Amino acid sequence: MSNERVAIFPSRMNLAMMKTRFLGAKKGHSLLKKKADALTLRFRSILKKIVESKEALGEIMAEASFSLAEVKFAGGSDISAMVLQNIPQRAVLKVTETKDNVAGVSLPTFDVLIERVLKFLKK
Repeated sequence: MSNERVAIFPSRMNLAMMKTRFLGAKKGHSLLKKKADALTLRFRSILKKIVESKEALGEIMAEASFSLAEVKFAGGSDISAMVLQNIPQRAVLKVTETKDNVAGVSLPTFDVLIERVLKFLKK
């Protein structure tokens, strides 16, 4: 513990310098704490969205599995030709990336654009 001490001569000037260093360290620590809190808050909001999406995906997959069983029962086991005919030629969803600044840290954000909705809004 004694080897971590700063070796200075005790004078008024050194006292003022040490107080200034202490205030700078205190301010830096509080800024880093605020940054960590902001990033933790953003992380939790992203995690909440992920959990909600996974729960919705489970319901969608159950419905899709049931629909596939219905189609196989009604139309036979080989439906790949029918599926390939109904594939759209252009992408329906588009993803855009933007940078979001959270407490000095730039985080990528992804937005999903649905082309049909955009065409409707342009009319």
